[in-house]
Amino acid sequence: MSSTVVKSYSSKTLKVPFVSQLSPVNAPFGCEGASLLMALKYKGYSKVGLRTFLDDMPKDKGGNPYKGFAGGNPYANQNGVFQSIFPKPLTTYGKEYSSKVANVSGYSTTQIKKEIDKGNPVVAYVTLDFKKPVWAKWKMGSAGTKNIVDNMHVVTVIGYNSNGSYYVADPNSKKEKYWVSKTNFERAYNALQWGVVVR
Repeated sequence: MSSTVVKSYSSKTLKVPFVSQLSPVNAPFGCEGASLLMALKYKGYSKVGLRTFLDDMPKDKGGNPYKGFAGGNPYANQNGVFQSIFPKPLTTYGKEYSSKVANVSGYSTTQIKKEIDKGNPVVAYVTLDFKKPVWAKWKMGSAGTKNIVDNMHVVTVIGYNSNGSYYVADPNSKKEKYWVSKTNFERAYNALQWGVVVR
């Protein structure tokens, strides 16, 4: 094998443009959309603002996040609804902007790093503030009752380093981009191993 073909990175970060879910658009439940939009903007696939992006996102008024954004409103709390959009419908939506959006749920963290090496940001389903996953049962419309990570949050993974830490763009954080320890990131990500890549 030629050494020009095999690349081994100990550290890599991507200069992904930041999109906040808090300001100027206040979308407390818009983390999935904001994270995907960051990745699409980085690749040059989208120039739309967050409100347009969230408004156009597939919705499921019946509360099934496996079909679209559950409840249909990322801007306000809806009691009894698990307000999220899961990887499959999020990927389908992303494909409206580029065919190079793929559902990579089941990917190991090693595979995520390989995507980063290739310059591809990964939208990852983790936990809010990378706390320990808390599981709970939720009614999800036509999908029935499901056991899910109750403190789920979604960020864009945009780098890693030789310490094993991961660099993330967090749409819910005033810090915008920050490093997360290997232990905290992998504990949060491995709870579901859900992700969407933009290549």
